[in-house]
Amino acid sequence: MKTPGETLPDLIGNYAVMRLADRLLWEKVTKLDPQSGEYKKLWKQRIDIISRCANMRLYITERMLYEDVDTVEANGLVAMLKPVDYTASGWLVEITQNGEKI
Repeated sequence: MKTPGETLPDLIGNYAVMRLADRLLWEKVTKLDPQSGEYKKLWKQRIDIISRCANMRLYITERMLYEDVDTVEANGLVAMLKPVDYTASGWLVEITQNGEKI
């Protein structure tokens, strides 16, 4: 998933864009008939985006642990490592914008 020169702020920004795309798709999907072809197509796209977001979040967590940083700020976004009991590392990144989780 990492490309050469991709920094933690880059990754966090990319994650925020993907979450925004998920929200926009959600708003569009909820207005459609669940039996329509358009609904099914957009729903599949949304599932793909959700999967990518989850993978990106784990990757950001791994990078933060590897680079030994607890907090990263990037263009109004803040990524902080939080202890959890449901990941192999025991950590997961929480990304917020203006104090609100994204």
